[in-house]
Amino acid sequence: MTALFGVAPLAALLAGVCAWVAVAGWARLRSDPMQGLDVEDLALVRGRKQLDRGGGPLGWVGRRLAPPLAEVIGSTRLDAMRRRIELAGRPDGLTLQTHLERKARLLVVFGAAAVALFLYGQRFVALLVLVAAWFLPELALRSARRRRQRSIDRDIPDFLDVLAVTVSAGLSFRAALERVASRYTGALADEITHTLREMDVGESRRNAFQRLRERNASEALDQFVVALLQAEELGSPLTEALDQIAVEMRRSTAQRARQSAARTSPRVALVVTIVMVPGALVLLVVSLFLSSGIDLGGVLGG
Repeated sequence: MTALFGVAPLAALLAGVCAWVAVAGWARLRSDPMQGLDVEDLALVRGRKQLDRGGGPLGWVGRRLAPPLAEVIGSTRLDAMRRRIELAGRPDGLTLQTHLERKARLLVVFGAAAVALFLYGQRFVALLVLVAAWFLPELALRSARRRRQRSIDRDIPDFLDVLAVTVSAGLSFRAALERVASRYTGALADEITHTLREMDVGESRRNAFQRLRERNASEALDQFVVALLQAEELGSPLTEALDQIAVEMRRSTAQRARQSAARTSPRVALVVTIVMVPGALVLLVVSLFLSSGIDLGGVLGG
């Protein structure tokens, strides 16, 4: 009996320890292993985790087919593709890898539709479907690039005016550039901030602004960088140079607006001609016929 009373507490203690280990293990399995990370690190890790696991079955297929697709495309075309992504401003964090994955997913989905069309005898339509699967991401990049460059062309004159006032108030060019960029939103502010970060890690001002030109196809931004570097080489006062650049930017913007309006006018005339002229001719002919009182039965021998 004494032995029994001595074993019972030990068994109870052992059972309690096992229960505690089981509960702690279950809690550990259910817990988030990234809970102790900082907010910035947590955002980066979770973003990468979601990117790796997102997309479901099609996402998995895209990740598996992206490397062989890159080999088929070749290094030269991949460099051109990477350049187009840069000009588009990496919309939604787009990279060359994710762009290839998107192409692969579209090729799988549209390829299945193309096979079905081919089996039904629609060979030409099947070919068009495959072509569409390949070029749809490129069209999206082209549209994003145009929107981005239009945004830069629209914002840069006002940006330069505020920058000139800030520099004339006594701030250095770099401090003024950072102050004005922090007050703006959009593609131009993002590009200026990116340039400043490159200068923070040791890049020279000339090289950083040259890379700014290379990342964008905006004529206004190109003129700004060229004029800024020339003013720096010639030793011109920075405030006067910025004012002059802003005036030139507004003149160039107005000229591009006039050119765009001149290109739009023939398109409007073509649409009006195709849509309105046939309807007007039909209305005119019917009106003349009804007002003339001609009997078509008599004319046609009916």
